[in-house]
Amino acid sequence: MLFYNKIIHRAFFIVAIVVLFTACSSKPDLSGKWLDQKDKVNGLRLDKEGYAYFVNGDKEAGGERFLREDGKEMQMKYELNADKSPMWLDLVLVEKATGKEESRRMCIINLIDKNTMELMMGFASRDTKFDKTSNGYSLLKREEE
Repeated sequence: MLFYNKIIHRAFFIVAIVVLFTACSSKPDLSGKWLDQKDKVNGLRLDKEGYAYFVNGDKEAGGERFLREDGKEMQMKYELNADKSPMWLDLVLVEKATGKEESRRMCIINLIDKNTMELMMGFASRDTKFDKTSNGYSLLKREEE
């Protein structure tokens, strides 16, 4: 009986370590259209390939390829750092031809649940806390995956 208890305890320990390691090392899936709950029109769309789009109604700006007013072909990508607390979500504007980063919008996010996210968009620097009274704060709901 003691032998079986040891086997069960070891098996439980191994499963617990695997589950913990998997949970800690995986990044959340943010793909989909996320709309601001104030107006339900503006928001972000993040795709599985790492491209980001600003959403305004049925119009989108950004993504894998778009032309800026000066004629330059650009991309808008996003980078997620799930190791930070709160998580960092950066929106990165890149010149498509050279791959050179032109600007970076530094955000923090908090996933309330799978389809609800707080976003604090920094303008000159990265915020460290969520300020619901700030213009940079949005409560987003995923409308589609």
